[in-house]
Amino acid sequence: MISNPSNPSTEEIEEWAYSNDDEPDQEWELFLIWKADFELYLKYASDVSCPKEEFFLNLLYYWVWRNVRHDSIENELESYERIFQLAEKINTPYVRIWSVRSKELIVNNAVYSAEQWLAGRRPYDVQP
Repeated sequence: MISNPSNPSTEEIEEWAYSNDDEPDQEWELFLIWKADFELYLKYASDVSCPKEEFFLNLLYYWVWRNVRHDSIENELESYERIFQLAEKINTPYVRIWSVRSKELIVNNAVYSAEQWLAGRRPYDVQP
């Protein structure tokens, strides 16, 4: 399905997103972050009918955490304000939570521990 996992086309990413296939490479998440098509990833993360919706939500979380907490040489987030603006307009609860939490982390990178960042992604999935 994906001819070159380290540099997939937009069409290949979409085909994979709506398939039941496993990740084509163990570094798939990193390859997608390097590809930096975050508007597309936001689309999949907000589509509850997308089989990989949770994968793309986690990808967005990882991208923000990686930039804020791992002191990336270049903070990519400054270049992607549009992604956060788009996320604010999406009614999918988990994407909205991601947007709020991401902004909190960007402003104060000590606001979440690694455990808290990981635990709060999908609060409505937790059964009492």
